[in-house]
Amino acid sequence: MSKPHPRPHPSALHEIATVIRKRGTPLTFAEFTRLCLYDPHYGYYAKGHVTIGNQTEDFTTSPELSPLFGNATARALRDMWEELHRPKRFTVIEMGAGNGTWARDILTAIQREQPTEFGAALDYIIVELSADLKKRQQTMLKDYKISWTGVSATDTGLATNSVTGVVISNELSDSFPPHRLIKRRGQLREIYVDVDQTGTLVEVEADVSPEIDPLYYEDIMQEGIEMPVQPMLFAWMEEVGRILHEGFVLTIDYGNTAELLAAHGDNFAAYAIFEGGPEVRNYAIRNALRYPGRVDITAKANFSDIMRAGTAAHLITENYEYQRDFLLRYGYALDLQLVHEPAAKATAERLIDPGDLGEFKVLIQKKQGLDIS
Repeated sequence: MSKPHPRPHPSALHEIATVIRKRGTPLTFAEFTRLCLYDPHYGYYAKGHVTIGNQTEDFTTSPELSPLFGNATARALRDMWEELHRPKRFTVIEMGAGNGTWARDILTAIQREQPTEFGAALDYIIVELSADLKKRQQTMLKDYKISWTGVSATDTGLATNSVTGVVISNELSDSFPPHRLIKRRGQLREIYVDVDQTGTLVEVEADVSPEIDPLYYEDIMQEGIEMPVQPMLFAWMEEVGRILHEGFVLTIDYGNTAELLAAHGDNFAAYAIFEGGPEVRNYAIRNALRYPGRVDITAKANFSDIMRAGTAAHLITENYEYQRDFLLRYGYALDLQLVHEPAAKATAERLIDPGDLGEFKVLIQKKQGLDIS
C-alpha cells in the first residue's frame, strides 16, 4: 500500500512561523531542519512518522536490504580488534541505529563466525536520539546483549577516554542539520527560511551566519551551486574523540569530498513517497518548506569536513573508499555466492553496484592510545 500524499503537520507551519516572527529574523536552514525533524510536537523523527525498511517505506538503508552487510561489518570489527591486540573489553558504539537491523546482523554474524574470545570481549552500545526508534531497536534486539546510553551523537554520556573499540554509523552524518551556502557573484551567501505576509515559509538569502567560517568554503565553492555545511559534524567528532581512548571510527554514508560536492551540486533532499507508490518519489528540497514535520531532510555527507573535524579531535584518517570496495574486502562476494533466492541476491548486489549503494563512501579514522596515567 502506498503512503498518502504528505500534508503539513497541523501545527508545524504555524509554530515555525511563530518562532520566526518572535525572534524577528529568519531561521538558518539548520535551525529549521532541527525543528522539522526533532521538535517533540511535530518532528518527523520525534513523532514516529519515519518508516525504514523495504522499498515501500520512506527510505531503505544497506542493513535493511541484506544481512550480508552486517556479515562484512562484523569481519571488519574483528580485524580492528586484532589490530588493537585483542583487548579483553572491546566496545562497539553504534550511533543512530535505525530499526536495529545492523546491530542484529553484526551480532548474529559474530556469534556464527567469530572466535569465542572476540565475542566475549564485545560490548555493544547504541546511542539513539529518537525515542520512537529506540523502542523499535529494543524490540528487535531483545535477545541480544546490548545497552543504550546518551541522548545524541554529540552527548553520549560516556566518560572521557573510556572507550577502547570502534564508533560506527551508517547514514548518520547526512542527518545532521545543514546550513545551505551558495556563491553569488563571487560572494558567499547563506539561504535562510523566513515567513511572508501570508504565513508561507519562503527562502531568503543573506550574509553567512557567524557559526560558519567562510574562508575555507570561499575557495572551494563554485558560482550558483549550493554546499551543505554542518557544524554539528565538528561537535560529533569532538565527542567521539573525547570518549575514545584508542580505536577506530567507521563512518558509512552517501556524499563526497567538499571539492566534488561543490562541483556537482544536487546536495540536498527533502523526500517522501507521494501517492502512487515508491516509483513516485520526490526529493526536491522545496518539500521541506511545504511539508514540515512530514518529510525527511538530508544533505550529502561532506567527508572533507568529517576528516577535518576528526583531525581536530586527534583522529587520523586511515582509509576512505567506496562501500563496494569495503564490502568486497571483507568477504561480500563469497557470501553472495551462497545466496540462491533470485530476489534476495539481486537486492544484495545493489550494495556493491557502483551505480547504486556501492558508490556510498566508507571512512575509517583511528585514534592512538594516549598515556592517561
